[in-house]
This record gives sequence, structure tokens and C-alpha cells, in this order.
Amino acid sequence: MNKKVLFLDFDGVLERVLVLMNAANPNLPGWLKAFDVISPKLGIEVVRPNLTDAAQIEPLISAFGGEPNGGVLVLPDPFFRGDYSLLGQLLVKYRLPSIAGLNAFAESGGLIAYSIDQMDLARRAAFYVNRILKGELPRNLPVQGPTQFELLINMKTARSLSLTLPQSLFVSVNRVIE
Repeated sequence: MNKKVLFLDFDGVLERVLVLMNAANPNLPGWLKAFDVISPKLGIEVVRPNLTDAAQIEPLISAFGGEPNGGVLVLPDPFFRGDYSLLGQLLVKYRLPSIAGLNAFAESGGLIAYSIDQMDLARRAAFYVNRILKGELPRNLPVQGPTQFELLINMKTARSLSLTLPQSLFVSVNRVIE
């Protein structure tokens, strides 16, 4: 079996990305716009079916996995959360590297998760609650976005896919799952 090296710049390895998304997700238009902007710059074909039923997932992954040089991006959505273990198994079965925006994805067999640090958000929310309980008006508090992120890599999945991940990726990793 040939080993592939997965480069961060996708040079020569990743040519197609299947974006698993829920057609009813209200954030979808923003994500689609981002894909339209970035995919031509990376030279990557983006396949973005609108899923409406979990039964569509396996046939879709099976068909997509039949072609070489593909990968999968799983958008964060409750639509997929209950199926992360099954989804991880399917992606390994059809030899597709994958990434998602929730840690549970990599913990359940997906290759990579890049997500918001939930503990940091909880600490910052508690700080805001404290300020409100001391009398500050919520409308006077600035809106805050996430500032801390986590990168998880599932090495068992990487080995199952015969992938050699570049060492530069491990500089930023928060947790390696064996």
C-alpha cells in the first residue's frame, strides 16, 4: 500500500473536498460563500450536496470515495453529532481523510478536529455572568468571539488511511488521539 503525505497546502494530494452539510442550517450561506472564494485559490473542487436525511450519507461517501485525491469537511451541525462514530468508520472504509469543527469528531474516529476551546468560552461566559450579577447591563458589554482554538489529530485514523502527517502540523496540535 502506498503511503500518502498530507500537506497543509494540499499540493498534489487533495484535489476534491466533499462538504457534508445540512441543507437546513442557517449558517450555510456564509460557509458556501467562503468555499466559493477559497476553493479556486487552492485549486480544489468542492462537492457540496445538501443533505436532508442521514440515510443519504453512506451512499454519498461511497460514491465520493471511489475517486482518488478526495477529502471530507464536516460542517458543525447537530445533524451529524449523533453519527460521528459511524461517520468516522465510513470515512476510513472509503479511505477519505477528514476534518470537522468539533472535538467529538476526532474522538469518534475522524482524522482531524479544529474547534473552539469550549473551556475558554465557559470561563469567559462566567466572567460575563459575574459582571451582570454585579449590576452591569448586558447591552454595555462588548460582544466577544472565540480566541482560543484546539487542534486534535486521531493517529489511529491516520494510520488506517496510510497517511503520514507533516511534522509542522504537530507544532500546533493540542491533543493526539492514539
